[in-house]
Amino acid sequence: MTSLPLQMPRLSAIPYAVAIFLSAFLLFQIEPIIARYILPWFGGTPAVWTACMLFFQVFLLGGMPTRIFLQAISLPGTRRSFT
Repeated sequence: MTSLPLQMPRLSAIPYAVAIFLSAFLLFQIEPIIARYILPWFGGTPAVWTACMLFFQVFLLGGMPTRIFLQAISLPGTRRSFT
């Protein structure tokens, strides 16, 4: 009977883990598709491809400071770990 409460948090974390991995997978699938789609609009040079990749990577990297900032401004009583 004591093992049931220990397993409940693990089971409740599974949907969150699936959502995180699915969103990361979809992001990396959509990134090249969008870059290939807009490549001819802007001349089709390698610089356009590089700019697209840089744009997506900067926004992906920008998510980490955003998470830290949102965690820092949350109320202490309602603070949740976003990691």
